[in-house]
Amino acid sequence: MKADFSLSKFYGKYYELWYHDWTQNVLCPKPSCVNTNKTYEAATNQVVGNWHLECFGKDYPVELRFNVTDQRGVFRQHNKEGFNTNNIVVAAKESSTPGNDQYDWVIEFQCAVVLGHVDFVGINWYSKFQVVNETVDKEMLAVARARGLGPYMDSTTHGSLHAMSQTSCID
Repeated sequence: MKADFSLSKFYGKYYELWYHDWTQNVLCPKPSCVNTNKTYEAATNQVVGNWHLECFGKDYPVELRFNVTDQRGVFRQHNKEGFNTNNIVVAAKESSTPGNDQYDWVIEFQCAVVLGHVDFVGINWYSKFQVVNETVDKEMLAVARARGLGPYMDSTTHGSLHAMSQTSCID
């Protein structure tokens, strides 16, 4: 992540527009309306993501916790299911709205290595806007490729790339 990554601009509500993460399809064949509200918890020095996934019209909330590290944009993810990995913000777009204090979009990458082999790859494309135009979609995907994520985006070994539906959402 670039040296000027701002933790304070990272907070706020985001909608997932694209994902490469097989875990979202484990219990729901076609997840939709994924969003997260990221806040900071000073007592634990963690970013708390109140994450929601809709499946068959029902909301499933999950609290995700990320330890803030000394590296800008790199967090150590912990959850009660025992999934522990780095969550890396590989790109963030400054807001195009004057006076806005949240990134327009961020791309997050997780990779878990077990016994020297990649066991899990997750890429999440989040936007503060629930619906974006095709230009923003293409920009986000192109930036991910430019940051070296193309081989993971194209691989089906650990899931495949999916557009996330953000229509007819509960909230």
